[in-house]
Amino acid sequence: MSSITDLNSEMSSKTWSLTVGNGGENHTGMEFLGSLRRQGQGWDINRLRYGKRILEDIFGKQVDLYNLNELCLEGVEIEESKRPKDAYLMVVRNFLGRKQHKAFIKEMESYEWDRKYYDTRRKKVLNKNARANVCYGPNDREPDYENKKGTIIGYERSPLVLRLKECVEILMKDKDLIVEGNQYDDPKKNGIGPHGDTERVCVACLRVGASMPMKYGMFHNSNMVGKSFQTVIKGGDLYFMSEEAVGAGWKYRSKYMWRHAAGAAKYLKMKGEKI
Repeated sequence: MSSITDLNSEMSSKTWSLTVGNGGENHTGMEFLGSLRRQGQGWDINRLRYGKRILEDIFGKQVDLYNLNELCLEGVEIEESKRPKDAYLMVVRNFLGRKQHKAFIKEMESYEWDRKYYDTRRKKVLNKNARANVCYGPNDREPDYENKKGTIIGYERSPLVLRLKECVEILMKDKDLIVEGNQYDDPKKNGIGPHGDTERVCVACLRVGASMPMKYGMFHNSNMVGKSFQTVIKGGDLYFMSEEAVGAGWKYRSKYMWRHAAGAAKYLKMKGEKI
Protein backbone atom coordinates (compact mmCIF):
# COMPACT_ATOMS: atom_id res chain seq x y z
CA MET A 1 0.00 0.00 0.00
CA SER A 2 1.28 3.49 -0.84
CA SER A 3 2.05 5.81 2.04
CA ILE A 4 0.18 9.06 2.61
CA THR A 5 3.33 10.87 1.46
CA ASP A 6 3.21 9.02 -1.88
CA LEU A 7 -0.40 10.06 -2.41
CA ASN A 8 0.60 13.52 -3.67
CA SER A 9 2.31 12.25 -6.82
CA GLU A 10 -0.04 9.30 -7.19
CA MET A 11 -3.32 11.22 -7.13
CA SER A 12 -2.83 14.67 -8.64
CA SER A 13 -0.21 16.91 -10.22
CA LYS A 14 -2.32 19.92 -9.22
CA THR A 15 -2.55 21.45 -5.80
CA TRP A 16 -5.28 23.35 -4.04
CA SER A 17 -5.18 25.77 -1.11
CA LEU A 18 -8.40 25.95 0.89
CA THR A 19 -7.98 29.02 3.06
CA VAL A 20 -10.34 29.45 6.01
CA GLY A 21 -10.52 32.86 7.62
CA ASN A 22 -12.63 35.86 8.51
CA GLY A 23 -12.82 36.90 4.86
CA GLY A 24 -11.99 35.96 1.31
CA GLU A 25 -12.07 37.19 -2.29
CA ASN A 26 -11.82 35.64 -5.74
CA HIS A 27 -8.99 38.02 -6.65
CA THR A 28 -7.34 41.11 -5.20
CA GLY A 29 -9.68 44.07 -5.62
CA MET A 30 -12.78 41.97 -6.26
CA GLU A 31 -15.76 41.55 -3.93
CA PHE A 32 -14.84 40.87 -0.30
CA LEU A 33 -16.83 38.12 1.39
CA GLY A 34 -17.02 37.72 5.15
CA SER A 35 -16.37 40.23 7.91
CA LEU A 36 -13.55 42.71 8.31
CA ARG A 37 -11.74 42.44 11.62
CA ARG A 38 -9.52 44.97 13.29
CA GLN A 39 -5.97 44.48 14.49
CA GLY A 40 -6.05 42.31 17.59
CA GLN A 41 -9.07 40.26 16.48
CA GLY A 42 -7.05 37.44 14.92
CA TRP A 43 -5.95 34.16 16.49
CA ASP A 44 -3.31 34.30 19.22
CA ILE A 45 -1.01 31.60 20.59
CA ASN A 46 -3.62 30.55 23.15
CA ARG A 47 -6.10 29.62 20.42
CA LEU A 48 -3.45 27.71 18.52
CA ARG A 49 -2.44 25.79 21.64
CA TYR A 50 -6.10 25.00 22.38
CA GLY A 51 -6.47 23.42 18.94
CA LYS A 52 -3.10 21.70 19.26
CA ARG A 53 -4.12 19.92 22.47
CA ILE A 54 -7.31 18.57 20.88
CA LEU A 55 -5.52 17.39 17.74
CA GLU A 56 -2.72 15.69 19.68
CA ASP A 57 -4.55 14.30 22.70
CA ILE A 58 -7.78 13.13 21.05
CA PHE A 59 -6.82 12.45 17.43
CA GLY A 60 -3.14 11.56 17.85
CA LYS A 61 -2.00 14.01 15.18
CA GLN A 62 1.54 15.32 14.81
CA VAL A 63 1.33 19.07 15.31
CA ASP A 64 4.41 21.22 14.70
CA LEU A 65 4.34 24.67 16.32
CA TYR A 66 6.97 27.13 15.08
CA ASN A 67 7.90 30.43 16.75
CA LEU A 68 9.02 32.45 13.73
CA ASN A 69 10.67 35.15 15.83
CA GLU A 70 12.92 32.61 17.54
CA LEU A 71 13.74 30.85 14.28
CA CYS A 72 14.39 33.91 12.13
CA LEU A 73 15.26 36.99 14.18
CA GLU A 74 18.17 35.89 16.36
CA GLY A 75 20.79 38.64 16.29
CA VAL A 76 18.53 41.13 14.51
CA GLU A 77 18.57 44.46 16.34
CA ILE A 78 15.12 46.05 16.48
CA GLU A 79 14.37 49.04 18.67
CA GLU A 80 11.97 48.19 21.47
CA SER A 81 9.14 50.42 20.22
CA LYS A 82 9.11 48.59 16.86
CA ARG A 83 9.76 45.05 18.09
CA PRO A 84 7.04 42.73 16.72
CA LYS A 85 5.14 40.29 18.89
CA ASP A 86 6.01 36.62 18.51
CA ALA A 87 4.46 35.06 15.40
CA TYR A 88 3.52 31.40 15.15
CA LEU A 89 2.90 28.87 12.40
CA MET A 90 1.17 25.63 13.43
CA VAL A 91 1.18 22.70 10.98
CA VAL A 92 -0.99 19.61 11.48
CA ARG A 93 0.83 16.91 9.55
CA ASN A 94 -1.40 14.43 7.70
CA PHE A 95 -4.55 16.06 9.01
CA LEU A 96 -6.37 14.14 6.29
CA GLY A 97 -6.08 10.37 6.09
CA ARG A 98 -5.58 8.70 2.72
CA LYS A 99 -9.28 8.07 2.08
CA GLN A 100 -10.30 11.60 3.07
CA HIS A 101 -7.54 13.16 0.98
CA LYS A 102 -8.68 11.26 -2.12
CA ALA A 103 -12.25 12.42 -1.45
CA PHE A 104 -11.13 16.05 -1.23
CA ILE A 105 -9.26 15.78 -4.54
CA LYS A 106 -12.36 14.32 -6.19
CA GLU A 107 -14.47 17.17 -4.80
CA MET A 108 -12.00 19.82 -6.00
CA GLU A 109 -12.16 18.38 -9.52
CA SER A 110 -15.97 18.22 -9.60
CA TYR A 111 -16.62 21.88 -10.48
CA GLU A 112 -15.24 24.63 -12.70
CA TRP A 113 -12.82 27.18 -11.25
CA ASP A 114 -12.66 30.84 -12.25
CA ARG A 115 -10.11 31.58 -14.97
CA LYS A 116 -11.01 35.25 -15.25
CA TYR A 117 -10.92 38.25 -12.93
CA TYR A 118 -11.59 41.97 -12.98
CA ASP A 119 -8.36 43.97 -13.04
CA THR A 120 -9.00 47.11 -11.00
CA ARG A 121 -5.95 48.89 -12.42
CA ARG A 122 -6.72 48.25 -16.09
CA LYS A 123 -10.48 48.45 -15.51
CA LYS A 124 -11.31 45.32 -17.50
CA VAL A 125 -11.75 41.55 -17.28
CA LEU A 126 -8.55 39.56 -17.84
CA ASN A 127 -7.63 35.90 -18.03
CA LYS A 128 -5.76 33.99 -15.33
CA ASN A 129 -2.99 31.75 -16.55
CA ALA A 130 -1.63 29.29 -14.02
CA ARG A 131 -3.99 29.80 -11.10
CA ALA A 132 -7.75 29.56 -10.69
CA ASN A 133 -10.05 30.59 -7.85
CA VAL A 134 -13.45 30.15 -6.25
CA CYS A 135 -15.03 31.11 -2.96
CA TYR A 136 -17.52 29.04 -0.97
CA GLY A 137 -20.81 29.84 0.73
CA PRO A 138 -24.30 28.60 1.56
CA ASN A 139 -25.52 28.99 -2.04
CA ASP A 140 -24.12 28.75 -5.57
CA ARG A 141 -23.50 31.96 -7.50
CA GLU A 142 -22.42 32.43 -11.09
CA PRO A 143 -19.57 34.88 -11.74
CA ASP A 144 -20.18 38.49 -12.79
CA TYR A 145 -16.62 39.60 -13.48
CA GLU A 146 -17.51 43.08 -14.75
CA ASN A 147 -19.00 43.80 -11.34
CA LYS A 148 -16.03 42.27 -9.50
CA LYS A 149 -17.94 39.14 -8.46
CA GLY A 150 -16.45 35.68 -8.84
CA THR A 151 -17.94 32.19 -8.56
CA ILE A 152 -19.29 30.99 -5.23
CA ILE A 153 -19.57 27.22 -4.82
CA GLY A 154 -22.49 26.28 -2.58
CA TYR A 155 -21.77 23.91 0.28
CA GLU A 156 -24.29 21.42 -1.14
CA ARG A 157 -21.84 20.89 -4.01
CA SER A 158 -18.79 20.90 -1.77
CA PRO A 159 -19.78 19.33 1.56
CA LEU A 160 -16.21 18.45 2.55
CA VAL A 161 -15.25 22.13 2.39
CA LEU A 162 -18.12 22.86 4.77
CA ARG A 163 -16.81 20.18 7.15
CA LEU A 164 -13.35 21.76 6.96
CA LYS A 165 -14.78 25.16 7.85
CA GLU A 166 -16.73 23.71 10.76
CA CYS A 167 -13.66 21.89 12.04
CA VAL A 168 -11.50 25.03 11.97
CA GLU A 169 -14.24 26.96 13.76
CA ILE A 170 -14.30 24.35 16.53
CA LEU A 171 -10.51 24.20 16.89
CA MET A 172 -10.12 28.00 16.95
CA LYS A 173 -13.30 28.72 18.93
CA ASP A 174 -14.53 30.98 16.13
CA LYS A 175 -17.61 31.29 13.90
CA ASP A 176 -18.91 32.61 10.58
CA LEU A 177 -15.65 31.96 8.75
CA ILE A 178 -15.23 32.07 4.97
CA VAL A 179 -13.44 29.58 2.70
CA GLU A 180 -11.45 30.75 -0.33
CA GLY A 181 -10.01 28.27 -2.83
CA ASN A 182 -6.93 28.58 -5.05
CA GLN A 183 -5.99 25.97 -7.62
CA TYR A 184 -2.41 25.76 -8.96
CA ASP A 185 -2.08 23.78 -12.17
CA ASP A 186 1.63 22.95 -11.78
CA PRO A 187 3.20 23.58 -8.36
CA LYS A 188 6.66 23.03 -9.87
CA LYS A 189 6.11 26.15 -11.97
CA ASN A 190 3.38 28.10 -10.16
CA GLY A 191 3.13 29.81 -6.81
CA ILE A 192 2.68 33.09 -5.04
CA GLY A 193 5.43 35.51 -4.02
CA PRO A 194 6.11 37.13 -0.62
CA HIS A 195 3.01 38.83 0.75
CA GLY A 196 0.77 39.26 3.76
CA ASP A 197 -2.97 38.58 3.73
CA THR A 198 -4.31 42.13 3.62
CA GLU A 199 -7.95 41.03 3.59
CA ARG A 200 -7.92 38.96 6.78
CA VAL A 201 -6.30 38.53 10.19
CA CYS A 202 -7.37 34.88 10.71
CA VAL A 203 -5.84 32.20 8.48
CA ALA A 204 -5.99 28.41 8.39
CA CYS A 205 -5.30 26.50 5.18
CA LEU A 206 -5.66 22.92 4.00
CA ARG A 207 -3.32 21.69 1.27
CA VAL A 208 -5.02 19.26 -1.12
CA GLY A 209 -3.16 17.39 -3.86
CA ALA A 210 0.53 17.92 -4.52
CA SER A 211 2.96 19.30 -1.95
CA MET A 212 4.16 22.91 -1.90
CA PRO A 213 7.03 24.52 -0.01
CA MET A 214 6.10 27.49 2.16
CA LYS A 215 8.51 30.19 3.26
CA TYR A 216 8.41 33.03 5.80
CA GLY A 217 10.55 36.13 6.13
CA MET A 218 10.46 39.29 8.23
CA PHE A 219 10.44 42.47 6.15
CA HIS A 220 11.32 46.06 7.00
CA ASN A 221 11.52 48.87 4.45
CA SER A 222 10.75 46.34 1.68
CA ASN A 223 13.76 44.13 2.50
CA MET A 224 13.97 40.86 4.39
CA VAL A 225 15.90 40.95 7.67
CA GLY A 226 17.29 38.00 9.61
CA LYS A 227 16.84 34.44 8.39
CA SER A 228 13.98 32.88 6.45
CA PHE A 229 12.05 29.79 7.53
CA GLN A 230 10.84 27.18 5.07
CA THR A 231 8.81 23.99 5.42
CA VAL A 232 7.01 21.68 3.00
CA ILE A 233 3.22 21.61 3.29
CA LYS A 234 2.18 18.22 1.94
CA GLY A 235 -1.19 17.22 0.58
CA GLY A 236 -3.43 16.59 3.58
CA ASP A 237 -1.56 18.99 5.88
CA LEU A 238 -3.52 21.75 7.62
CA TYR A 239 -1.80 24.86 8.93
CA PHE A 240 -2.79 27.80 11.11
CA MET A 241 -1.20 31.22 11.50
CA SER A 242 -1.30 33.48 14.51
CA GLU A 243 -2.38 37.02 13.65
CA GLU A 244 1.22 38.25 13.64
CA ALA A 245 2.24 35.59 11.10
CA VAL A 246 -0.58 36.57 8.72
CA GLY A 247 1.04 39.97 8.13
CA ALA A 248 -2.14 41.92 7.34
CA GLY A 249 -0.23 45.21 7.60
CA TRP A 250 2.56 44.14 5.24
CA LYS A 251 2.13 47.15 2.96
CA TYR A 252 3.25 49.49 5.78
CA ARG A 253 6.92 49.37 4.84
CA SER A 254 8.21 51.17 7.94
CA LYS A 255 6.83 48.42 10.19
CA TYR A 256 8.39 45.02 10.79
CA MET A 257 5.98 42.59 9.14
CA TRP A 258 6.02 38.92 8.21
CA ARG A 259 5.48 37.87 4.62
CA HIS A 260 4.97 34.35 3.32
CA ALA A 261 5.42 32.77 -0.10
CA ALA A 262 4.69 29.34 -1.58
CA GLY A 263 5.36 27.27 -4.65
CA ALA A 264 8.13 27.14 -7.25
CA ALA A 265 11.62 28.44 -6.47
CA LYS A 266 11.19 31.74 -8.30
CA TYR A 267 8.26 32.65 -6.04
CA LEU A 268 10.26 31.95 -2.88
CA LYS A 269 12.90 34.61 -3.55
CA MET A 270 12.84 37.36 -0.92
CA LYS A 271 14.39 40.75 -1.58
CA GLY A 272 17.36 41.40 0.68
CA GLU A 273 17.77 37.79 1.80
CA LYS A 274 21.38 36.80 2.37
CA ILE A 275 21.91 33.35 0.91
